[in-house]
Amino acid sequence: MGLKEDIKNKVKSILDEKFEITDISYIPKLDDSKLTFGNTGLRFKGSVLFIDMRGSTAVLNKHNKPTVAKLHMAFFHTIVKIANSLEGHVRSFNGDSRIGIDHGEILCTKVGVGGEHNRDLFWIGNSVNKSTVLGDQSKNPNHLSISSYVYSNLLDWAKFGKSKDFLGNEIDVDIWTRGTFEYNGKIENYYYTSWYWTI
Repeated sequence: MGLKEDIKNKVKSILDEKFEITDISYIPKLDDSKLTFGNTGLRFKGSVLFIDMRGSTAVLNKHNKPTVAKLHMAFFHTIVKIANSLEGHVRSFNGDSRIGIDHGEILCTKVGVGGEHNRDLFWIGNSVNKSTVLGDQSKNPNHLSISSYVYSNLLDWAKFGKSKDFLGNEIDVDIWTRGTFEYNGKIENYYYTSWYWTI
């Protein structure tokens, strides 16, 4: 069988076969036995943190390749260590953007072909896409952007900071500023801040 026929047959079987979805309560890994190259997917609810090295394109253009490699290695090591320490899971690294967070239902499938180097996980859901779009909202490199859903579910320690009023009394202030952005053809609210927490 030629390459063209092989591809046509595989695409036909993908499109014709029923897609089987299993609900789970964990973040899947590439070697999860419940994921196959057939029409299978794992569905779960989760929060998506989209974060990357801001200005990575400028770094690439300014430094030589070994220096860029070292910077990325150090950055990714740091991100993974912090995520793991907070019971998070890093599953992918993406391009130059800003920090964005959303929460929702995610469908994970395995894509590619058999073999160690020709496969990956594909993450489907508005929370995945929206976290990326939110990361692109601010040109300020110190901003963190979250969806209105995430904002409405924040605990007080993540919503309020301490400030002083005109009399010098300590007061709680909302550290988030509301903004709007377009998503799926609709205008939505989101919230951003430049406050941070020391780890």
